[in-house]
Amino acid sequence: MEEEYKNQVWMIQDANLMYTAGSFGQYIFVDYKNKFAVVFMANWANNSIQKNLDHMLRIVLSVGEHIAKKQKD
Repeated sequence: MEEEYKNQVWMIQDANLMYTAGSFGQYIFVDYKNKFAVVFMANWANNSIQKNLDHMLRIVLSVGEHIAKKQKD
């Protein structure tokens, strides 16, 4: 898994998933396996609350699983 910081954005990426976390609640999730992306645009004063980040990641993974299931049907 690769991690880098550039232009006020953290990016974590591997062969299956890309996750970026920018300033004030700007997030991008890309699931390469299920071929979908989710973009969150926000203006949060504090976007480092781990509980909120965990919830967002669960939402994104659930959406990916749902999409993958629909593609198989």
